[in-house]
Amino acid sequence: MSRKKLPCCTLQALFLQILGLACFMFFSQLSGDWFRAALIKATDLGRETSGLLLYARHRSKKLADFSTNHNATAEPVLNYPDNPSREKQFLDRISETEEDRYGNISLKLPGNILTNLIPPRLERPRFQLEDIPYTRDQHHLKSVCPGSLRGKVQSSVWFKNRFVEDVKLFMDREDLEDTYWETHLSAYFALPFGYKAREHSNRKATERLIGMLDNPDVFGFHGDQQRKPCVRCAVVGTGGVLKGSGKGQEIDGHDYVFRLNHALMQEPYTIDVGKKLSFYIFFPESHRTNQMISSAHALQIYIPFKTSDLDFITRWLHNRTLPNCGPLCRRSLNSNLNRTTMKVIHPDFIRYVFANYMNTSLSWRPTTGAMTAFLAIQLCDVVNIYGFGYDPRFPMHYYDNRAIPKQRADGEVKEGAHDYSEERRLWERLHEEKIIYWYTRQNQTST
Repeated sequence: MSRKKLPCCTLQALFLQILGLACFMFFSQLSGDWFRAALIKATDLGRETSGLLLYARHRSKKLADFSTNHNATAEPVLNYPDNPSREKQFLDRISETEEDRYGNISLKLPGNILTNLIPPRLERPRFQLEDIPYTRDQHHLKSVCPGSLRGKVQSSVWFKNRFVEDVKLFMDREDLEDTYWETHLSAYFALPFGYKAREHSNRKATERLIGMLDNPDVFGFHGDQQRKPCVRCAVVGTGGVLKGSGKGQEIDGHDYVFRLNHALMQEPYTIDVGKKLSFYIFFPESHRTNQMISSAHALQIYIPFKTSDLDFITRWLHNRTLPNCGPLCRRSLNSNLNRTTMKVIHPDFIRYVFANYMNTSLSWRPTTGAMTAFLAIQLCDVVNIYGFGYDPRFPMHYYDNRAIPKQRADGEVKEGAHDYSEERRLWERLHEEKIIYWYTRQNQTST
Protein backbone atom coordinates (compact mmCIF):
# COMPACT_ATOMS: atom_id res chain seq x y z
CA MET A 1 0.00 0.00 0.00
CA SER A 2 1.40 3.39 -0.95
CA ARG A 3 2.37 5.64 1.86
CA LYS A 4 0.54 8.97 2.10
CA LYS A 5 2.51 12.16 2.58
CA LEU A 6 1.72 14.32 5.55
CA PRO A 7 0.25 17.69 4.59
CA CYS A 8 2.59 20.67 4.74
CA CYS A 9 0.64 22.26 7.60
CA THR A 10 0.99 19.07 9.61
CA LEU A 11 4.76 19.08 9.13
CA GLN A 12 4.86 22.72 10.21
CA ALA A 13 2.85 21.89 13.30
CA LEU A 14 5.18 19.04 14.27
CA PHE A 15 8.24 21.15 13.61
CA LEU A 16 7.05 24.00 15.84
CA GLN A 17 6.16 21.57 18.61
CA ILE A 18 9.54 19.78 18.49
CA LEU A 19 11.46 23.06 18.18
CA GLY A 20 9.76 24.49 21.25
CA LEU A 21 10.48 21.34 23.25
CA ALA A 22 14.14 21.29 22.19
CA CYS A 23 14.61 24.95 23.10
CA PHE A 24 13.10 24.36 26.49
CA MET A 25 15.33 21.37 27.28
CA PHE A 26 18.50 23.16 26.15
CA PHE A 27 18.05 26.53 27.81
CA SER A 28 16.53 25.14 31.00
CA GLN A 29 19.96 23.72 31.78
CA LEU A 30 21.55 27.17 31.43
CA SER A 31 18.95 29.49 32.87
CA GLY A 32 17.20 30.33 36.08
CA ASP A 33 13.56 29.89 36.96
CA TRP A 34 12.48 33.15 35.37
CA PHE A 35 13.78 32.14 31.95
CA ARG A 36 12.33 28.66 32.33
CA ALA A 37 8.88 30.20 32.86
CA ALA A 38 9.34 32.38 29.77
CA LEU A 39 10.25 29.35 27.68
CA ILE A 40 7.14 27.54 28.87
CA LYS A 41 5.04 30.47 27.69
CA ALA A 42 6.84 30.45 24.33
CA THR A 43 6.25 26.73 23.95
CA ASP A 44 2.55 27.20 24.68
CA LEU A 45 2.44 29.93 22.05
CA GLY A 46 4.06 27.59 19.54
CA ARG A 47 1.50 24.93 20.31
CA GLU A 48 -1.36 27.36 19.82
CA THR A 49 0.11 28.65 16.55
CA SER A 50 0.59 25.17 15.19
CA GLY A 51 -2.93 24.31 16.20
CA LEU A 52 -4.29 27.29 14.32
CA LEU A 53 -2.46 26.11 11.20
CA LEU A 54 -4.20 22.74 11.48
CA TYR A 55 -7.52 24.42 12.15
CA ALA A 56 -7.27 26.63 9.04
CA ARG A 57 -6.09 23.76 6.86
CA HIS A 58 -8.87 21.33 7.74
CA ARG A 59 -11.88 23.50 8.55
CA SER A 60 -13.75 22.66 5.34
CA LYS A 61 -12.54 19.17 4.47
CA LYS A 62 -11.89 15.86 6.18
CA LEU A 63 -8.44 15.38 7.62
CA ALA A 64 -6.25 12.75 6.06
CA ASP A 65 -5.12 9.76 8.09
CA PHE A 66 -2.33 10.91 10.35
CA SER A 67 -1.05 7.50 11.34
CA THR A 68 -1.49 4.08 9.81
CA ASN A 69 -0.84 2.58 13.23
CA HIS A 70 -3.82 4.40 14.83
CA ASN A 71 -5.94 4.39 11.67
CA ALA A 72 -6.83 7.92 12.79
CA THR A 73 -9.71 9.75 11.19
CA ALA A 74 -11.07 13.23 11.73
CA GLU A 75 -14.17 15.01 10.57
CA PRO A 76 -15.40 18.59 10.74
CA VAL A 77 -18.19 19.47 13.17
CA LEU A 78 -21.06 20.55 10.99
CA ASN A 79 -23.40 23.35 12.00
CA TYR A 80 -27.11 23.30 11.23
CA PRO A 81 -28.40 26.65 12.56
CA ASP A 82 -31.80 26.12 10.95
CA ASN A 83 -32.12 22.50 12.06
CA PRO A 84 -31.14 22.06 15.73
CA SER A 85 -32.30 18.45 15.86
CA ARG A 86 -30.05 17.52 12.93
CA GLU A 87 -27.10 19.25 14.58
CA LYS A 88 -27.79 17.40 17.83
CA GLN A 89 -27.90 14.07 16.00
CA PHE A 90 -24.53 14.79 14.45
CA LEU A 91 -22.96 15.83 17.74
CA ASP A 92 -24.37 12.76 19.45
CA ARG A 93 -22.83 10.57 16.74
CA ILE A 94 -19.34 11.86 17.49
CA SER A 95 -19.74 12.26 21.23
CA GLU A 96 -17.26 9.45 21.83
CA THR A 97 -14.51 11.54 20.21
CA GLU A 98 -12.63 14.58 21.45
CA GLU A 99 -15.19 17.02 20.01
CA ASP A 100 -16.26 18.26 23.43
CA ARG A 101 -12.70 19.22 24.31
CA TYR A 102 -11.26 20.79 21.20
CA GLY A 103 -11.99 23.05 18.27
CA ASN A 104 -14.28 22.93 15.28
CA ILE A 105 -12.87 19.54 14.27
CA SER A 106 -13.04 16.22 16.03
CA LEU A 107 -10.10 13.83 16.28
CA LYS A 108 -10.26 10.11 16.98
CA LEU A 109 -6.63 9.91 18.03
CA PRO A 110 -6.28 8.05 21.34
CA GLY A 111 -2.87 8.77 22.77
CA ASN A 112 -1.70 10.71 19.69
CA ILE A 113 0.36 13.83 20.29
CA LEU A 114 -1.56 15.69 17.61
CA THR A 115 -4.59 15.98 19.89
CA ASN A 116 -2.55 18.45 21.92
CA LEU A 117 -2.16 20.69 18.89
CA ILE A 118 -5.84 21.43 18.40
CA PRO A 119 -6.78 24.85 19.83
CA PRO A 120 -9.69 25.08 22.29
CA ARG A 121 -12.82 26.31 20.53
CA LEU A 122 -14.86 29.26 21.65
CA GLU A 123 -16.40 27.93 24.81
CA ARG A 124 -19.81 26.36 24.42
CA PRO A 125 -21.64 25.66 27.68
CA ARG A 126 -20.84 22.14 28.77
CA PHE A 127 -24.22 21.85 30.43
CA GLN A 128 -27.56 23.37 29.53
CA LEU A 129 -29.62 24.83 32.37
CA GLU A 130 -32.16 22.01 32.21
CA ASP A 131 -29.52 19.24 32.21
CA ILE A 132 -28.82 19.38 35.95
CA PRO A 133 -31.56 18.26 38.38
CA TYR A 134 -33.12 20.95 40.56
CA THR A 135 -32.63 20.75 44.30
CA ARG A 136 -35.77 19.59 46.09
CA ASP A 137 -36.90 21.04 49.41
CA GLN A 138 -36.89 18.24 51.97
CA HIS A 139 -39.13 20.32 54.27
CA HIS A 140 -41.78 21.11 51.66
CA LEU A 141 -45.38 20.68 52.82
CA LYS A 142 -47.95 19.89 50.14
CA SER A 143 -51.05 22.02 49.87
CA VAL A 144 -54.39 20.50 50.90
CA CYS A 145 -56.45 23.13 49.07
CA PRO A 146 -58.94 21.41 46.73
CA GLY A 147 -58.94 24.33 44.30
CA SER A 148 -55.18 24.83 44.26
CA LEU A 149 -53.43 25.66 41.02
CA ARG A 150 -51.37 22.51 41.67
CA GLY A 151 -54.37 20.52 40.54
CA LYS A 152 -53.88 21.92 37.04
CA VAL A 153 -51.15 19.36 36.43
CA GLN A 154 -54.04 16.93 35.92
CA SER A 155 -55.68 19.00 33.18
CA SER A 156 -52.78 20.86 31.59
CA VAL A 157 -50.05 18.81 29.93
CA TRP A 158 -48.12 22.03 29.31
CA PHE A 159 -48.06 22.83 33.04
CA LYS A 160 -47.45 19.23 34.10
CA ASN A 161 -44.31 19.09 31.98
CA ARG A 162 -42.92 22.21 33.65
CA PHE A 163 -44.13 22.42 37.23
CA VAL A 164 -41.91 21.09 40.03
CA GLU A 165 -43.87 21.48 43.26
CA ASP A 166 -41.04 21.01 45.75
CA VAL A 167 -38.17 22.81 43.98
CA LYS A 168 -36.10 24.59 46.63
CA LEU A 169 -36.94 28.29 46.82
CA PHE A 170 -34.58 29.74 49.42
CA MET A 171 -30.99 29.30 50.56
CA ASP A 172 -30.31 28.07 54.09
CA ARG A 173 -27.40 26.68 56.11
CA GLU A 174 -27.98 23.17 54.76
CA ASP A 175 -26.84 24.45 51.36
CA LEU A 176 -23.39 25.25 52.76
CA GLU A 177 -22.58 21.58 53.36
CA ASP A 178 -19.27 20.80 51.63
CA THR A 179 -20.32 17.94 49.38
CA TYR A 180 -23.49 19.64 48.14
CA TRP A 181 -21.66 22.90 47.52
CA GLU A 182 -18.81 21.29 45.60
CA THR A 183 -20.83 18.79 43.56
CA HIS A 184 -23.87 20.93 42.82
CA LEU A 185 -24.04 24.62 43.73
CA SER A 186 -20.55 25.55 42.54
CA ALA A 187 -20.03 22.79 39.97
CA TYR A 188 -21.98 23.93 36.91
CA PHE A 189 -23.26 27.50 36.65
CA ALA A 190 -22.32 31.01 37.77
CA LEU A 191 -24.82 33.41 39.31
CA PRO A 192 -27.72 33.78 38.98
CA PHE A 193 -28.06 30.05 38.18
CA GLY A 194 -25.38 28.74 40.56
CA TYR A 195 -22.33 29.73 42.58
CA LYS A 196 -19.56 28.60 40.24
CA ALA A 197 -16.60 30.98 40.32
CA ARG A 198 -12.94 30.98 39.32
CA GLU A 199 -11.99 31.56 42.91
CA HIS A 200 -13.53 30.63 46.26
CA SER A 201 -14.92 34.13 46.83
CA ASN A 202 -18.50 32.98 46.21
CA ARG A 203 -18.23 30.30 48.91
CA LYS A 204 -16.93 32.69 51.54
CA ALA A 205 -19.35 35.46 50.62
CA THR A 206 -22.31 33.08 50.65
CA GLU A 207 -21.29 31.61 54.00
CA ARG A 208 -21.09 35.08 55.52
CA LEU A 209 -24.48 36.07 54.14
CA ILE A 210 -26.48 32.92 54.89
CA GLY A 211 -24.75 32.45 58.23
CA MET A 212 -26.03 35.76 59.59
CA LEU A 213 -29.69 35.32 58.55
CA ASP A 214 -32.37 34.07 60.95
CA ASN A 215 -34.09 32.47 57.93
CA PRO A 216 -37.69 33.16 59.04
CA ASP A 217 -40.54 30.90 58.01
CA VAL A 218 -42.34 32.22 54.95
CA PHE A 219 -45.83 32.18 56.44
CA GLY A 220 -44.96 32.19 60.14
CA PHE A 221 -43.23 35.52 59.63
CA HIS A 222 -46.63 37.12 59.07
CA GLY A 223 -48.03 35.79 62.33
CA ASP A 224 -49.69 32.65 61.02
CA GLN A 225 -49.10 29.57 63.14
CA GLN A 226 -49.12 27.46 59.99
CA ARG A 227 -49.92 27.72 56.29
CA LYS A 228 -53.59 28.41 55.63
CA PRO A 229 -55.49 25.59 53.90
CA CYS A 230 -56.00 27.75 50.81
CA VAL A 231 -53.72 30.72 50.18
CA ARG A 232 -54.79 33.55 47.82
CA CYS A 233 -51.98 35.80 46.60
CA ALA A 234 -51.73 38.94 44.50
CA VAL A 235 -48.56 39.81 42.63
CA VAL A 236 -48.32 43.51 41.80
CA GLY A 237 -45.98 44.70 39.08
CA THR A 238 -45.39 48.27 38.01
CA GLY A 239 -47.05 48.18 34.58
CA GLY A 240 -49.05 51.16 33.33
CA VAL A 241 -52.12 48.97 32.92
CA LEU A 242 -52.81 49.68 36.61
CA LYS A 243 -52.98 53.45 36.08
CA GLY A 244 -56.59 54.45 36.68
CA SER A 245 -57.65 50.83 37.24
CA GLY A 246 -59.13 51.28 40.72
CA LYS A 247 -57.90 47.79 41.68
CA GLY A 248 -56.34 48.75 45.02
CA GLN A 249 -59.05 47.35 47.27
CA GLU A 250 -59.25 44.10 45.29
CA ILE A 251 -55.48 43.65 45.57
CA ASP A 252 -55.45 44.27 49.33
CA GLY A 253 -58.19 41.66 49.77
CA HIS A 254 -55.73 38.80 49.16
CA ASP A 255 -54.10 36.82 51.97
CA TYR A 256 -50.64 37.91 50.82
CA VAL A 257 -49.44 40.58 48.41
CA PHE A 258 -46.11 40.39 46.56
CA ARG A 259 -44.49 43.58 45.27
CA LEU A 260 -41.19 44.51 43.63
CA ASN A 261 -38.96 47.34 42.44
CA HIS A 262 -40.46 50.80 43.07
CA ALA A 263 -43.71 49.47 44.59
CA LEU A 264 -45.13 52.96 45.14
CA MET A 265 -48.21 52.60 47.32
CA GLN A 266 -48.75 56.08 48.72
CA GLU A 267 -51.36 58.51 47.41
CA PRO A 268 -52.34 59.01 44.66
CA TYR A 269 -51.46 55.41 43.69
CA THR A 270 -53.23 53.57 46.53
CA ILE A 271 -56.61 53.47 44.81
CA ASP A 272 -55.08 51.65 41.84
CA VAL A 273 -52.45 49.39 43.43
CA GLY A 274 -53.44 49.08 47.11
CA LYS A 275 -51.11 49.41 50.07
CA LYS A 276 -50.85 45.93 51.54
CA LEU A 277 -47.37 44.37 51.41
CA SER A 278 -46.39 40.87 52.52
CA PHE A 279 -43.33 40.11 50.36
CA TYR A 280 -40.92 42.57 48.76
CA ILE A 281 -38.60 41.09 46.10
CA PHE A 282 -35.47 42.97 45.03
CA PHE A 283 -31.83 42.99 43.95
CA PRO A 284 -29.35 45.88 44.38
CA GLU A 285 -30.21 47.88 41.28
CA SER A 286 -33.97 47.38 41.62
CA HIS A 287 -34.27 48.26 45.32
CA ARG A 288 -36.01 51.53 46.11
CA THR A 289 -36.13 53.27 49.45
CA ASN A 290 -39.80 53.70 50.18
CA GLN A 291 -41.44 54.88 53.39
CA MET A 292 -44.36 52.48 53.03
CA ILE A 293 -42.07 49.53 52.31
CA SER A 294 -39.93 50.48 55.31
CA SER A 295 -42.92 50.64 57.62
CA ALA A 296 -44.53 47.41 56.39
CA HIS A 297 -44.18 44.09 58.18
CA ALA A 298 -42.91 42.46 55.00
CA LEU A 299 -40.56 39.59 54.29
CA GLN A 300 -37.72 40.83 52.09
CA ILE A 301 -36.72 38.40 49.33
CA TYR A 302 -33.27 39.01 47.85
CA ILE A 303 -32.16 37.81 44.40
CA PRO A 304 -28.38 37.80 43.83
CA PHE A 305 -27.78 38.02 40.09
CA LYS A 306 -23.99 38.46 40.25
CA THR A 307 -21.10 37.91 42.65
CA SER A 308 -20.94 41.54 43.84
CA ASP A 309 -24.58 41.27 44.98
CA LEU A 310 -23.47 38.95 47.79
CA ASP A 311 -21.07 41.50 49.28
CA PHE A 312 -23.58 44.29 48.70
CA ILE A 313 -26.27 42.88 50.96
CA THR A 314 -23.85 41.38 53.49
CA ARG A 315 -22.27 44.79 54.11
CA TRP A 316 -25.69 46.33 54.69
CA LEU A 317 -26.80 43.63 57.10
CA HIS A 318 -23.51 43.78 59.00
CA ASN A 319 -22.95 47.49 59.53
CA ARG A 320 -25.51 49.41 57.45
CA THR A 321 -22.97 50.45 54.81
CA LEU A 322 -22.88 49.70 51.10
CA PRO A 323 -19.90 48.90 48.84
CA ASN A 324 -19.10 51.18 45.93
CA CYS A 325 -21.16 49.29 43.36
CA GLY A 326 -22.14 52.11 41.02
CA PRO A 327 -24.71 54.93 40.93
CA LEU A 328 -27.75 52.64 40.68
CA CYS A 329 -27.19 51.00 44.03
CA ARG A 330 -25.21 53.62 45.94
CA ARG A 331 -28.04 54.44 48.29
CA SER A 332 -29.51 53.53 51.65
CA LEU A 333 -31.81 50.54 51.82
CA ASN A 334 -35.15 50.30 53.57
CA SER A 335 -34.79 50.48 57.33
CA ASN A 336 -36.73 47.27 57.98
CA LEU A 337 -34.28 45.20 55.92
CA ASN A 338 -32.25 43.21 58.44
CA ARG A 339 -31.13 39.68 59.25
CA THR A 340 -34.51 38.79 60.79
CA THR A 341 -36.63 39.93 57.82
CA MET A 342 -34.71 38.62 54.81
CA LYS A 343 -34.43 35.42 52.78
CA VAL A 344 -32.21 34.71 49.76
CA ILE A 345 -33.51 33.04 46.60
CA HIS A 346 -31.94 29.68 45.78
CA PRO A 347 -30.15 29.66 42.38
CA ASP A 348 -31.86 26.41 41.42
CA PHE A 349 -35.19 28.21 41.61
CA ILE A 350 -33.95 30.94 39.25
CA ARG A 351 -32.66 28.25 36.90
CA TYR A 352 -35.96 26.36 37.14
CA VAL A 353 -38.01 29.43 36.18
CA PHE A 354 -35.75 30.34 33.28
CA ALA A 355 -35.22 26.84 31.87
CA ASN A 356 -38.74 25.46 32.36
CA TYR A 357 -40.78 28.49 31.39
CA MET A 358 -38.91 31.21 29.52
CA ASN A 359 -35.52 30.24 28.15
CA THR A 360 -35.43 32.29 24.94
CA SER A 361 -32.69 33.54 22.66
CA LEU A 362 -33.62 37.14 23.46
CA SER A 363 -33.45 36.89 27.23
CA TRP A 364 -30.40 36.52 29.47
CA ARG A 365 -32.32 35.94 32.69
CA PRO A 366 -35.84 36.31 34.10
CA THR A 367 -37.12 39.73 35.09
CA THR A 368 -37.67 40.41 38.76
CA GLY A 369 -41.39 40.40 37.96
CA ALA A 370 -41.21 36.92 36.49
CA MET A 371 -39.28 35.65 39.51
CA THR A 372 -41.89 37.18 41.81
CA ALA A 373 -44.84 35.70 39.92
CA PHE A 374 -43.36 32.20 39.93
CA LEU A 375 -42.42 32.49 43.59
CA ALA A 376 -46.11 33.11 44.26
CA ILE A 377 -47.07 30.15 42.06
CA GLN A 378 -44.83 27.91 44.15
CA LEU A 379 -46.10 29.24 47.49
CA CYS A 380 -49.80 29.95 46.92
CA ASP A 381 -52.93 28.11 45.80
CA VAL A 382 -54.53 31.00 43.92
CA VAL A 383 -52.39 33.61 42.14
CA ASN A 384 -53.70 36.80 40.55
CA ILE A 385 -51.16 39.10 38.86
CA TYR A 386 -51.58 42.82 38.17
CA GLY A 387 -49.37 45.28 36.34
CA PHE A 388 -47.65 42.70 34.13
CA GLY A 389 -47.13 42.55 30.38
CA TYR A 390 -46.33 45.91 28.82
CA ASP A 391 -49.27 47.13 26.77
CA PRO A 392 -48.92 49.95 24.17
CA ARG A 393 -52.30 51.31 25.30
CA PHE A 394 -50.74 52.39 28.59
CA PRO A 395 -47.48 53.95 29.81
CA MET A 396 -44.64 51.73 30.91
CA HIS A 397 -45.33 52.31 34.65
CA TYR A 398 -48.39 53.31 36.62
CA TYR A 399 -46.41 56.11 38.29
CA ASP A 400 -45.03 57.81 35.12
CA ASN A 401 -45.76 58.52 31.46
CA ARG A 402 -42.75 56.76 29.99
CA ALA A 403 -43.47 54.91 26.74
CA ILE A 404 -42.91 51.17 26.55
CA PRO A 405 -39.78 49.99 24.67
CA LYS A 406 -40.11 50.09 20.89
CA GLN A 407 -40.71 46.92 18.95
CA ARG A 408 -37.83 45.36 17.09
CA ALA A 409 -37.97 44.68 13.35
CA ASP A 410 -39.36 41.21 14.10
CA GLY A 411 -42.14 42.69 16.24
CA GLU A 412 -40.60 41.59 19.55
CA VAL A 413 -40.09 43.90 22.52
CA LYS A 414 -36.73 43.49 24.22
CA GLU A 415 -34.82 45.82 26.51
CA GLY A 416 -31.59 45.15 28.35
CA ALA A 417 -31.45 41.53 29.50
CA HIS A 418 -35.14 40.82 29.09
CA ASP A 419 -37.50 39.53 26.41
CA TYR A 420 -40.76 41.26 27.31
CA SER A 421 -42.73 39.81 24.39
CA GLU A 422 -41.93 36.28 25.45
CA GLU A 423 -42.94 37.06 29.03
CA ARG A 424 -46.24 38.48 27.81
CA ARG A 425 -46.90 35.26 25.90
CA LEU A 426 -46.06 33.37 29.08
CA TRP A 427 -48.67 35.29 31.11
CA GLU A 428 -51.19 34.65 28.36
CA ARG A 429 -50.49 30.92 28.45
CA LEU A 430 -50.67 30.70 32.24
CA HIS A 431 -53.96 32.61 32.14
CA GLU A 432 -55.39 30.41 29.37
CA GLU A 433 -54.40 27.26 31.25
CA LYS A 434 -56.12 28.76 34.33
CA ILE A 435 -52.95 28.51 36.39
CA ILE A 436 -53.18 32.22 37.25
CA TYR A 437 -55.50 35.15 36.65
CA TRP A 438 -53.76 37.91 34.66
CA TYR A 439 -55.37 41.34 34.83
CA THR A 440 -55.18 43.04 31.41
CA ARG A 441 -57.93 45.68 31.70
CA GLN A 442 -60.03 43.52 29.38
CA ASN A 443 -60.86 40.88 32.01
CA GLN A 444 -62.19 42.57 35.11
CA THR A 445 -62.91 39.62 37.42
CA SER A 446 -60.19 37.90 39.43
CA THR A 447 -60.49 34.53 41.19
